[in-house]
Amino acid sequence: MAIRRDVEEAAMSLGASPVQTFFQITLPLMLPAVLAGALFAFTISFDDITGTLFWKPGGVETVPTQIFAMLRNSISPEINALGTVMIVMTVGLPLLGAAAARILSKKSGT
Repeated sequence: MAIRRDVEEAAMSLGASPVQTFFQITLPLMLPAVLAGALFAFTISFDDITGTLFWKPGGVETVPTQIFAMLRNSISPEINALGTVMIVMTVGLPLLGAAAARILSKKSGT
């Protein structure tokens, strides 16, 4: 779905500045797509251990590196619980994002 240019032009013809048009017209129309993209980026990068190992600064522990370190020693209940949380977040956040996008698109009338 594309944002119709005539909606922005109507706002500007009624006296709105380009900045006002962006924040009051364009951004609310783009918001579902922006939120969905942010959620997908988060869920894809959340469990990316290879990138995290190369890009993290020294002395910093992130969730993926902590899990990887715990798996080297042994499998414990903490790892199982963390895996469950990661699966729930990886599946649940995009579903919540899709539901929020659907609700926001119905409210905006598109």
